[in-house]
Amino acid sequence: MGSRTFETDIVVFIIFPLLVAALILVYALYRIRVSRTRLPSLLPAGTSEDELSTFDVRFHLMSKVDGAFDFTGAGVAWQAHLSVWTTDIAQLMAEGLHFDSANVCREKGALIRNTQQPHILRERACQTSRRIVLKHREKNPLWEAILIVFACEIGTLGELRISGHPEETGCQISPDSVFAATGYDEEGEWVYSYSARTPNSLVNTLFDTPLDGWWPRLKPERRVARKPDPVSAHEQEVMFLVARHCTQDC
Repeated sequence: MGSRTFETDIVVFIIFPLLVAALILVYALYRIRVSRTRLPSLLPAGTSEDELSTFDVRFHLMSKVDGAFDFTGAGVAWQAHLSVWTTDIAQLMAEGLHFDSANVCREKGALIRNTQQPHILRERACQTSRRIVLKHREKNPLWEAILIVFACEIGTLGELRISGHPEETGCQISPDSVFAATGYDEEGEWVYSYSARTPNSLVNTLFDTPLDGWWPRLKPERRVARKPDPVSAHEQEVMFLVARHCTQDC
């Protein structure tokens, strides 16, 4: 009788929990694999952070201050992160990521309460953020995306517009607003990285050429021609004597 009780305890307290844990692990791996091979079919309102974390590409964007990114957050009016899901990360890179206001799914957008503090605006961000859902407008869509925008003033959230043209000004979210990006393949391996914080930091393991659309491009460093230092009176006198001596020798 005691032996049976001991065996039952082993099944109940050891083997059964191990089986449950194994099933949970298998399901989690399945969720990750599925999320990497199909689109999220326009995630509805109430999408959890767990579901949002399975993105294939993420872009970080913010407004510029006097034409440049200010990572201190001072003067920054808004910041955002764009999560992109794709059926083929290599194709998305080769063809470029192109979208503007025509790709916005109006019925899916909403104002939502912040559940996290954005790392640029920090405590300056208002307690409401804006969700914008975008979709590739093709018969067989290659990508879908969710843009979450944070701002200091809630009115800014309503004024922002998406533009596919770089270097837009005013309340425009454009490719020129991207200051960082990461990309992953279907196995979850890191294949793309860029950060404006570090010059020449772009890493692309799939392509050697610049990517089109919203993918960041390294811009040539603006160089200012340096004026020659003024020559002192003493240096002018030395140069004159050297030139005169050379002339006499010749």
